[in-house]
Amino acid sequence: MLNKHLIKEIKPYKKKFVLLFMLSITNAVCTISIAYALMKIINGVFLADMNLKEAAPFFAMLLFLMFAKAFVRWQNQLTAHDISLSIQQKLRNRLLNHIVTVGPEEMSQEKTGDLVTLFTNGIEGLDDYFTKFLPQVVTVGIIPPLILVAVLPMDWISALLFCLTAPLIPLFMMLIGRLAGNANAKQWKTLSTLSIHFLELLEGLTTLKIFNQSINQIKEVTRLSNDFRDATLKVLRLAFLSSFVLELISTLSIALIAIGIGLRLLQGNLAFETAFLVLLLAPEFYQPLRQSGAAFHAAMTATTAADQIYRILKKPLNIPHTNLQRIEKTTVPFSIQFEDISFRYQQEREIALRGLTFSIEAGKHIAIVGGSGAGKSTIFQLLLQLVQPQKGEIKINDLSLCSIDPVYWRSRIAYVPQMPHIFSASVFDNIVLGNTVADENDVIAAAKAAAIHEFILTLPEAYQTKLGDGGQPLSGGQMRRIAIARAFLQDAPLILLDEMTTGLDTKTEKIIAQSVADLTYKKTVLTIAHRLDSVKKADKILVIEKGQLVESGTHAELLQKGGRYFTMTAADRRNL
Repeated sequence: MLNKHLIKEIKPYKKKFVLLFMLSITNAVCTISIAYALMKIINGVFLADMNLKEAAPFFAMLLFLMFAKAFVRWQNQLTAHDISLSIQQKLRNRLLNHIVTVGPEEMSQEKTGDLVTLFTNGIEGLDDYFTKFLPQVVTVGIIPPLILVAVLPMDWISALLFCLTAPLIPLFMMLIGRLAGNANAKQWKTLSTLSIHFLELLEGLTTLKIFNQSINQIKEVTRLSNDFRDATLKVLRLAFLSSFVLELISTLSIALIAIGIGLRLLQGNLAFETAFLVLLLAPEFYQPLRQSGAAFHAAMTATTAADQIYRILKKPLNIPHTNLQRIEKTTVPFSIQFEDISFRYQQEREIALRGLTFSIEAGKHIAIVGGSGAGKSTIFQLLLQLVQPQKGEIKINDLSLCSIDPVYWRSRIAYVPQMPHIFSASVFDNIVLGNTVADENDVIAAAKAAAIHEFILTLPEAYQTKLGDGGQPLSGGQMRRIAIARAFLQDAPLILLDEMTTGLDTKTEKIIAQSVADLTYKKTVLTIAHRLDSVKKADKILVIEKGQLVESGTHAELLQKGGRYFTMTAADRRNL
């Protein structure tokens, strides 16, 4: 049950683990010494006519050893918890950093509820591994062998019985381990399914109410809760069965040793001191083995979670090179070149982009049009370095994009997605994401430019108003304007716009259109257009179909060609 990944996590804490080892040895010595002192007191007082003065040193020794053992056990637990909490914190940070570095495309294969469960219950579940299982493994490796060494010179028969009966306990644990492993895996899977479903229920609560499906979903959550209860009870049944059998084996083994000692004592083949000392040590010999059952099941739960954690940590990082360069911080616009770019998402059969080639002059406004699934958003993801092309090369100012530090590069891009994410934070904090060193005046200026300042002032605490999940109580258009304010605040030389005026009323749209004109002045701009009337003023229009560039030119040039763009424009007019 030793998990190689979790064992590696201990390496930075070798000194503390050595301390844990030394404390276990001290605990074993205290255990044997307590039994010896107690044997001397009982034998001396009841059989050797030892007076109180003669017995006093042994009483003092017994008292000291009991306090010492209690202190050692307390220190042992404290050290184990210290190691555990440090590893949990480090692993949690590592997992979060890895998820962020891997990127949204790779992590899109994972369920949000599953990741939340892993990040909370999963990592917390590792505590038992480091505070119960590993200390118990150390204890089992120290106390029984030391007791065996102490008993062997005094009573080799009892030592032999120790050797013959002790392996029965780990043998049984190995036999039940397979069943317990399957049960723990099923319990974890059921918990993850329950978490995923409950999270989806909360996110889709409005939709469920509208379609009168909330009662059905409550029934489904109840069913999943019952499944989790059944899975948990199955794990507990195995744990209780394991504990029962371990207790039975230990009790029978102690009884067997006691019978052997009693017979030899009656026959005069064994001294009382030796017999009594061995009887005192016998329960202490089996106690670590007996307690290892509960620790074993705790480890099973932890390793199930660990398997999922390290599965995520094994996902390849979205970092193409090690010697990364930085783009100079400047407001001078970038030129962009796509050279024979091909890309396919992992879970998709169709190629998202196929041999895409185009160039954008610095300071030009380029519009990208095409049907759903044509590859427009993929172009943005490639520029944001959220994914890497499988073929071809992207150049920025004649410098390969894959050689540029992605974190630094993204600081040079202002991106307004079609569905911006608003965090559960203040309005100010949501806007200042665009430039974390901006002051209040900068944020207000950006909000005014995005035509959202007047609305913010109507909120209970203006810019310090806390927003709820999903940006509540903001409307879709208001959330879009918050995202636009971020872009204004960032003042980046490259701007990526995903039809930013969608969802806005006519009056606000005109205000935003003027603001966007100010925002994009003398900057390189790429706009994904869903409404073709919004791209007429673009310097160039790229028509993308099935991941390929089928047409490019100005609005007038493309209409004159009478090709795919002309057909799309005609269809767009009919839909108005």
